[in-house]
Amino acid sequence: MQLSETVKVYPTEYQKTLIIETMTEYIDLVNRLVSDAASGHSIAKTTTADLHADLPSALANQCIRDAKSIVRKHCKFCHKAVLKNRSLAKRSLVVRIKAPNLPIRRKLCCYINNQNYKMKENGMEFPVMINGKSKRISVPVKLTECQESLFSDAKFGTMRIVIKNNRFVAQIVYERVEPELKTDGKIMGIDLGIKFCRSTEFVCYQQTLEQCMVLFREVSAEVAKRLSYQYPPYDEKISGYVVRHKTFPIL
Repeated sequence: MQLSETVKVYPTEYQKTLIIETMTEYIDLVNRLVSDAASGHSIAKTTTADLHADLPSALANQCIRDAKSIVRKHCKFCHKAVLKNRSLAKRSLVVRIKAPNLPIRRKLCCYINNQNYKMKENGMEFPVMINGKSKRISVPVKLTECQESLFSDAKFGTMRIVIKNNRFVAQIVYERVEPELKTDGKIMGIDLGIKFCRSTEFVCYQQTLEQCMVLFREVSAEVAKRLSYQYPPYDEKISGYVVRHKTFPIL
C-alpha cells in the first residue's frame, strides 16, 4: 500500500534561492505546456529536447508528465460537461453545465521522481540548476524516529517539495507491504471512527490511541463471542492508519 510522509527541510539561504528558482521554473513550464495543449498544439510526443527551460532534464520530464496529466483531467471534465448538456437538451431543459476553466498552477511546488532524489541519514539529494548546469545539492532534513523506521525498508515514490507556513517541506510517497488477511471463517470489523487530532501534547495522543486499541480488543472480542464470530488476531486486522501510528513509542 502507498502512504505519504511529510519531512521538514532546512536548506541554507543559498539553497533556498536555488529551490525557489527551480520551483518557479517548474510551474512556469507546466503552465506553458498546458497552454500549448489548450491552443491546439499536441504535447503527446514532446521531449526535453523540444523545451527551453532552466531545469534539469529529470525535472523537465516530470513537467511533461504533469502537463499531460492536467490536460487529460481537463478533457475528461469537459467531456462530462458535454454529455450532461446533451442529456439536459433531450429533456428540453434550458440549464447548461459550463465547461471548467483551464487549470493554472500558481502555488510553488516541484515534483521529483524516486530515481532523481536520494534520502540519507541527515539529508536528501536532488538536482537543481547551478550556473546553467544540472547539479545535485544535499539539503539537511530532520527525520523523527518513526520516519527513520518507516524509511529504513520502504520503497520510495514521487517526492513533492512545497512551502508551508514559510517553511520548506518534502512530501514523500513510499510503499509498504500490506499484511495478508486470513479468509477462513467469519470476520467482523468495528469502525472506531478515530481521526487524527492536532494535539499540543503528542504524548497524551499516543496514550489515548493505545487505550482506544486496548478497548477495541476487549469490546470486539466480547461482541464476536456473543455473535459466534471468529475474532481475528488483532495485529493482523487493524487498518493501515493504526499500523502506522502503533510504531510510535509510548513515552
